[in-house]
Amino acid sequence: MRQLICFVLIFSCASLSAQETPDFSTKGTHYAGFHAGSTTGMGFSYRYVKQKWGVQLTTIPVFNNDFFAMSNGFSLLYTIAEHEKVDVFGYVGQHLLISRQNEWVWDEDYTNYEEQRVSNYFWGTGIGAGVNYKLTDYLIMSTQVGYGMYSTTWDNDRIFFLAAEWGIYYKF
Repeated sequence: MRQLICFVLIFSCASLSAQETPDFSTKGTHYAGFHAGSTTGMGFSYRYVKQKWGVQLTTIPVFNNDFFAMSNGFSLLYTIAEHEKVDVFGYVGQHLLISRQNEWVWDEDYTNYEEQRVSNYFWGTGIGAGVNYKLTDYLIMSTQVGYGMYSTTWDNDRIFFLAAEWGIYYKF
């Protein structure tokens, strides 16, 4: 975990020191669309990019009788290179998935059971790089690959694995 935090801090400091003083008088760009990612969230997504920096918010609630789930994602984006048809960027993402459902739970002696409302949490954080493909002037497809750390309430172990993300956005 310390290595991941150190890597994020070094990446942030290096990118900040390499920049000139930004001109924040220019207008930012807005994106709305759909996104699915293990460390950046799943669902409806909004991006705001100004200069080289951007933020992405992703969320969707799911309701079904006694089941409720909500995916929430937040990402920080940094544009590394811009081209006519393709942009390359780095990202740091956070994803929190909450689920609540009724489950049958046995007592300690396994003699009786009762229905209880149980909440589970999935948390993922990741860092990586992505590519925005400019399909048209207003339609953008985004793919991202990185390294993620995953943790859940039903398993106290942390899993380190590849992170994959995909999205489609309308630019306005």
